[in-house]
Amino acid sequence: MTITGHIASFLPLLGWSLLHFVWQGALLGLLLGAWLGAVKNATPRLRYAVCCATLAAMLLCPLLTVVYLAGQNSSRFTYETGASVASEASAQPLPGSAAPWRLADELTTAADREMPWILTAWIAGVLLALARMAAASLAADRLKKQSLLPAPDSIVASAMRTAQKLGMEPAFRIFLSARVTTPMVVGWLRPVVLLPLTCVIGLSPEQMEALLAHELAHIRRKDYQVNLLQVAAEAVLFYHPAVWWTSRQIRRERELCCDDVAVAISGSPLLYARALYLLEEQRSPETFALAANGGQLTMRIQRLLYGPSTQTPSRRTALSLFATGAILAGALLVLAGFAANRATAEIQQTATQVSAPAVTESEARQHLLAHQEPAYPPIARAAHIDGEVAVAVTIDESGKVIQAHIVSGPPMLQSAALEAVIRWSFTPFSIDGSTATVRTTLTVPFKGDANAPAISEEDAALACTYYDRGVRSGSAGVCERGPSQSGIFVCAKISDRQQTQLQEGCKQKVESFEATHTGAVEKITP
Repeated sequence: MTITGHIASFLPLLGWSLLHFVWQGALLGLLLGAWLGAVKNATPRLRYAVCCATLAAMLLCPLLTVVYLAGQNSSRFTYETGASVASEASAQPLPGSAAPWRLADELTTAADREMPWILTAWIAGVLLALARMAAASLAADRLKKQSLLPAPDSIVASAMRTAQKLGMEPAFRIFLSARVTTPMVVGWLRPVVLLPLTCVIGLSPEQMEALLAHELAHIRRKDYQVNLLQVAAEAVLFYHPAVWWTSRQIRRERELCCDDVAVAISGSPLLYARALYLLEEQRSPETFALAANGGQLTMRIQRLLYGPSTQTPSRRTALSLFATGAILAGALLVLAGFAANRATAEIQQTATQVSAPAVTESEARQHLLAHQEPAYPPIARAAHIDGEVAVAVTIDESGKVIQAHIVSGPPMLQSAALEAVIRWSFTPFSIDGSTATVRTTLTVPFKGDANAPAISEEDAALACTYYDRGVRSGSAGVCERGPSQSGIFVCAKISDRQQTQLQEGCKQKVESFEATHTGAVEKITP
């Protein structure tokens, strides 16, 4: 399969994985919210770890969903001869179907139809989010280079002492900046601690040391790297409120973790609380910077003075959880439709077939008007594969085959039999004096020909069956190596060598053929 073909087959999987994340993200968000509400006295470190694990799970969900969907054959094993071959009755919901399931089925059908637009909107959103990330990164980089003054020796010495207490290498720099209003850390490989000019005259040395401990704790904990991961998650999964809420919880717990470090270094919660009170309550808008006054300053000061809060969740949190629950309920409904719509279609098809009277094959052949012999796959003929393929068909009032699927027969012959039968036509069948749709099973024989032209030794030794997606039948194929240096082995369809699929048995066939034939590698490598 060409690169374009791989992309074309991957995009629908990506689209559905993003849609599935609507309920997956809502479920993870609800579980996290319930856990946080139940363990209010847990340490900030534990809550921070669980929040980070939840965000990581959110990032993994779409990837795992793509892998899962790629391994599923979601198509019905039925060949329909065109978009309009199924009757209108079969396209309608079954009598008695519940309205919610009909709605879910309609939504999933609409999603399939509008998938190109869904993917376009997602790509546009990701690009906008990445542009926002780039702008924030550039703004943070400018903070490290503009309007900077060397920090006084007393502050540098205090930072060195604090770093020693934290057991970290002093691989950071400290500057005063006229462009920041609160202490913050900027950068990853070479972090820079920026202090506002007001810190020099507005805080005591002990308060300054506590604030420095908070910032150095960010560096020691590698919070900047986690923050980058958060921003990436917000960009890729920008459309889900549970992702933003989880990321906000991570930032909140991160600040509490660093507050605990600052209190441990200073030895006085009151001293550190007074230092926080003197800072501007407005947090810096720079997403790529970690500031000491981030994460609900009032709540942090109250926690330092009175301990963990036991008050009920805020109205904003309650509304967020309610919205997430509503999203989950709606998404589960759509998921049920996604899982059930094809099963419903199968039931509808079965109901149509059962309602149509059955006729014998001999009777059906008496009505046969136009008959096309199946094309005997050359590789199957050379391998002396013959037999009969049974095909179940539904024939409408005009004598056209409107539905057909394989019942039994050699896999390598099934596709040829199906392609032939769907082109047969019959004179109308009469039941009780009026034309009617009927169903029957037709047998398509394949008889080997001893005088058939021989195919190459290579094709005979490397014969395999290529199974077309969405059709329970096989086509003649040849085993070959996959793309160069990939180390995989595939079955390539004879009629279209660009169509390939992984098959375990091909590895043994190709390696065995190469071991017994000189120069065979080039011949069986696409």
